Amino acid sequence: LVAFQGLVNATRADERASEFMLIVSPFLIGQLYDSSRLSDPGLCIEIIKTLVLFFAQVSPENQTAMLTILVPIFVAITPSASPALKTVLGQSLMHFAQSAAPAFKGAVQTLPAASQQALQTAMREHMAAGASQAA
Repeated sequence: LVAFQGLVNATRADERASEFMLIVSPFLIGQLYDSSRLSDPGLCIEIIKTLVLFFAQVSPENQTAMLTILVPIFVAITPSASPALKTVLGQSLMHFAQSAAPAFKGAVQTLPAASQQALQTAMREHMAAGASQAA
């Protein structure tokens, strides 16, 4: 994954790298879901970092589509996640909301009401945890 992250960073404008990322993303998403059940969150955290790096390279017109896939998965694995994994998930969701607000809102609107509620809860918990650490 570290090598893949390096590839994403080093070849931002390379069309072949983008195609490779599009091909590999479904595998990464499957691994993310599977690794979220492991007791050690290390692999899951690295996968999330890789997906966030990939998201940063996605054109604005494709961001909603990508978030429509990522946000429900992040929401689904958050309740049972370890504290370290919850922190990374919360940071990632906040990053998406701040860096691509229209795409994030579009993705959230596609979620069922229960998932929207779970997302709001996860983001509130993340902000509360950050506020308590800052105090």
